[in-house]
Amino acid sequence: METDRKRIAFVATVFGHLEAFHIPYMTLLKNKGYEVHAFGAVDHGYPGISNRFKSFPISFNKNPFHKDNWEAYMDLVSYFKENEYSMVHFHTPIASIVGRLAARKAKIPSVVYTAHGFHFHGGAPLLNWLLYYPAERIMARYTDYLITINKEDYLRAKRFKVRKEIIYLPGIGVDTSAFDSKISQEDSQSLRKSLGMQNGDFIVTCIAELNSNKNQEQLIRAVHILVSRYPHLKCLFIGQGNKAEYYKDQVATLQLNDHIQFLGFRRDIPELLAISQVVALVSKREGLPKALLEGMSAGKALFGTDIRGISDLITDGKNGFLVEVSNIPQSVEVLESMLQDPQRIDEMGLQSKCLVSKYDLSVVISEMNDIYEKALSKNVIGYITANGEPAELSK
Repeated sequence: METDRKRIAFVATVFGHLEAFHIPYMTLLKNKGYEVHAFGAVDHGYPGISNRFKSFPISFNKNPFHKDNWEAYMDLVSYFKENEYSMVHFHTPIASIVGRLAARKAKIPSVVYTAHGFHFHGGAPLLNWLLYYPAERIMARYTDYLITINKEDYLRAKRFKVRKEIIYLPGIGVDTSAFDSKISQEDSQSLRKSLGMQNGDFIVTCIAELNSNKNQEQLIRAVHILVSRYPHLKCLFIGQGNKAEYYKDQVATLQLNDHIQFLGFRRDIPELLAISQVVALVSKREGLPKALLEGMSAGKALFGTDIRGISDLITDGKNGFLVEVSNIPQSVEVLESMLQDPQRIDEMGLQSKCLVSKYDLSVVISEMNDIYEKALSKNVIGYITANGEPAELSK
């Protein structure tokens, strides 16, 4: 890599996003001799990032029209000019729009943006299209490398004009080996006991922020219908979010406290997946969900909504099942079929394990390293609309 500058920045709306998904890539660049800085709003991820990288709290607000985003823009311009970054890698919609405007003002030489799922997509509200589509199309002009992580977004992004290249990557990578959990019977029993679970319980685990988009209500209502016939059905929600109290109240009202637990933020995900039978995600919008990739790595059957990103990972009837968003009767029917056929669930888990290899962290890091090499090279010039379709996109 040829550059006189030795600093790189990663920017996301919250530090938790960087902690959850990007530490391997930040570490990759740090090990190459770059000083890596992080920008985001302070949340539970701040300690994990600030202990590893120089970090700058920024007052991003998820409301695109909030005045905090103007302050964030001004702060970023100041920091970008002061630190003279060789490259800035942006993530999440608000941070990437505000940040790319700041990068343009500060004359950052190389701008990389990973779209973790455009807010405009098939089935998205009209307002999302009116607001985010023109914004992303305009901001693409100030982007050198635009990275998409699912097929639908890649094909749509090809219509944009970027300065250099539009790229498809198979997600942000997952360390599949971390989920080869050989949890002992004793540890399994201990974990189940701590959760109040019995050996014969059928555990469905959902790892996601507790918010409207992740749509946990669909799973809650399906479980409510099923537990009278299948009292051994249990559901674990792992994550935090602004609808946590709403969902907890709903579970209490439906008298499901013996069947549904909210575990909050956890660091023992491999162990929790090891005792689960199914990994579920019933979102309305996704990029390429890491939670399902972790479930696949753990060799679990999947249950998810038939939307972009989730349908990239679930082959219906092969390694899991797809259902329509907010379709409670269909969700009940499919979950009941899974409850009734544990052998098929095991077979689906094996299929998940086979399918996840192309999303392994080592594969994606290698591809990201090539992108960074280009982004940090003074010799890369010219304009390219796309880098050629991956084989699976041309079928």
